[in-house]
Formats: sequence, structure tokens, C-alpha cells
Amino acid sequence: MMHNFNIKIILFYLLLIPIKTLAQDKVTWSSINKSYGLGISSVGIFGSLKIKLKNNFTFNSQFSHIGYNRPKRVDLEKNTYVSIFPKIKRTGLDFGISHKNWKKWLELECGFTFLAWNKNEIRIESTTGIITEGLQIQPKDFGPINLEINWSDIQPFFRVYLGKIKEIRKINTRGILGLTYMGHPSLHVNYTGFLETTNLKTDIKTIEKNMRNYSFYPQVGIELNFGSN
Repeated sequence: MMHNFNIKIILFYLLLIPIKTLAQDKVTWSSINKSYGLGISSVGIFGSLKIKLKNNFTFNSQFSHIGYNRPKRVDLEKNTYVSIFPKIKRTGLDFGISHKNWKKWLELECGFTFLAWNKNEIRIESTTGIITEGLQIQPKDFGPINLEINWSDIQPFFRVYLGKIKEIRKINTRGILGLTYMGHPSLHVNYTGFLETTNLKTDIKTIEKNMRNYSFYPQVGIELNFGSN
């Protein structure tokens, strides 16, 4: 509870920075020094709005989405196979503050991603049973396996933008490198069949602990920037 409260306080101050800056003078939307961005990265497709502040600081907001739900079939021996049905959906809203240092082609950003949808589910089943490398399981014994992995809905991130913004150009291109900390994972597994004879349920906490090594999600992408920022 205290962690979420602290995150909300940080978000409040992030939003207060552009509001306080713009409130100092009477401004209209057209007079605000801003730019827009469109791009694609490892977090999906995204659109962004950037408002330039003082001292080479910029307030950034970004909407991103990525999803995948195409089923996959894994063929095994003797015409047996396993069907995998993923349901992955990640829709987020980012708020951050960036700064251009002495290198005009380098911009650093820190902020938080707030996930409106954060679904990571996989269903595994087999109507044929499986035969592979001496292992044989009948269809009636291979019950469906439902796996769900939940990460934090509030995720801090750090980004580096590579590329010089030239105001004389209407469109500029920049590369993006970064890391998102997804928090501690929560693993939920429902199953029937042969897995009921294992100790999987008692090992869930151990698996979650081992998954923490994968809590950092890399960001790699490219952005088209429109405007004068």
C-alpha cells in the first residue's frame, strides 16, 4: 500500500511540472512548444506528446499497445501434437521527464508506465495426447493447462533517445533504447491431468522467485518526431 502511495505522489509531481510551467504565462495550445511522435518498439506501437519546458527539460506522455493471440501447434511423434493458445495484451500510458545534456543527439528520460491492460495468459492442451522421446500421455490424461503471469501495473522506466532533432525538418527520426522494471511476478496455474501428480503447486513460490531475474524488460525501437521540440 505504501509503495503504491509513493508512486502516486511521484506521478502527481510529474504532472504538476508542465502545469506549473504553462500556468506562469497565458498560453494557447498553438503557442506551446510541443512535438508529436509515432513509432514502434518492443513495447508495441506508440504515439507520444512532448511539451518542452525550461532548461532543456521536456515533459513526455506516451500511449502504447502490443498484443498477440495467434495459436500455435507443436507437432510431436506419431501424429500427436500440443496446441498453445496465447493471450497477451499490454496497453500502457507513460509519463516522464527527459533532459538533453551537452550532446544534442542524446536525450535521457525517466518516468512511469501505468498499464490499463496487462494480460499474459497461455492455454496448453492436446486432443491427441503426446508421444515424444519415450514419454506417452493419453488424451484423457493431458488436461488443459492454464498459465497466467501478472506483473505490476505501475512500472518505472529509463529511456535513451539517440538522434539529433533539427527544427528545420518537419520529420525527425530517433532511435530508442531503454529498460522497464516490471516488478515482482505473480504466477497462477490451473491444470488437470498428469500435472496433478506433480509438486507444481508447492513449487510456485520458487518459480516466482526465479522469474524475478527477468523483471527487467528491454526497450528497443524507432520514433518519428513531428514538430519543433
